[in-house]
Amino acid sequence: MTAKHLLLGVIFTLALVGCARSVVPSPLATPAPSPLTSPPAVPEVYVTYQRSGGLVGAHDTWIIDLQGKVTPPGSGASAQLTSAQMAELTAAIRIANFTALQDSYLPKDTCCDRYEYTITITVNGRSKTVHTIDASPTAPPELTQLINTLTRLVTLPAPADQ
Repeated sequence: MTAKHLLLGVIFTLALVGCARSVVPSPLATPAPSPLTSPPAVPEVYVTYQRSGGLVGAHDTWIIDLQGKVTPPGSGASAQLTSAQMAELTAAIRIANFTALQDSYLPKDTCCDRYEYTITITVNGRSKTVHTIDASPTAPPELTQLINTLTRLVTLPAPADQ
C-alpha cells in the first residue's frame, strides 16, 4: 500500500467519524431508576363509586384513593378516611370477592325509583366495574354489603378540627 492510499484511507476514516452523530445526554434528562436501587412501586388504587336514580334522580360520584382521600361529587371539600375505615373498605371489597363478580346484576325491570350503583376498582391501571340496583334479585349479599359500606363511608360528615 502506498503512502498516498494510506493517507486517503486516514482522511476517509476521519471524514466518516466526523459525520457520525454524537449523542450527549441532556442535563435535564432524568436517569431511569435502577431495578436494584428502586423501592417497590406502591400500587395505584382507586375506587369510583357512582349512585344514580332514586326519588330525586340523583347522580353522585365519589372517588377514593389509596390514601383514603374521598373526592365528593360537585365542588365539595374532600374528606379523609381513617386507617380503620380504609381497613373496613378493603375487607368489604375482599369479602365481596370483587374481581370475581359478574359485570352486571341489573334485572330486566329497573322500575320504581331505585338507586343504580356502579363500582369501579382500579389497581395499577387495570379496572373492574360492577353494575347493580337496589334489591336486585341476583346480586350477592356481599355486593350489597360493599354498597352499604361505601355509602356509609362516603357520606360521613367531615371530622371536626381538634
